[in-house]
Amino acid sequence: MNVMQKSSVLLVAGALLLTLNVSGCGTGDANANLPKTVPVTGKVVLKGGAPVTAGLVQFVPVNGSPYTIMGEIQSGGDFSLSTVVGQTKVPGAIEGDYKVTVLPVMNKSRAHVIRWEQKAKVVAAGDNHVSITITVPQ
Repeated sequence: MNVMQKSSVLLVAGALLLTLNVSGCGTGDANANLPKTVPVTGKVVLKGGAPVTAGLVQFVPVNGSPYTIMGEIQSGGDFSLSTVVGQTKVPGAIEGDYKVTVLPVMNKSRAHVIRWEQKAKVVAAGDNHVSITITVPQ
């Protein structure tokens, strides 16, 4: 991922975090309030099979959970999810049902926002590998 693509991804990620109003202030043991997560990986490809080479994947909890769950798309289209709790990033996602948003960076000047209409389910035991095929508007 080149510097311009990385900047676009970070800008989009920052905007998502601000939009979702993720905050984390408090006292006591920070790990005491961390949710239990399970590993979630996946791959984002374009219709036709070519991998999306940069961007973000966000899992939005159907139940309205306050956590932000996202992963950075790597050059081969692969991603691993993390759950953001305040200022802490916990590997994996919480068990549950999600809607998936993909923010691919397709060129140096813009990121597309694509909502994947299928739901994804994260389970405590089993395979949590999600394959996402998207069509990017021209």
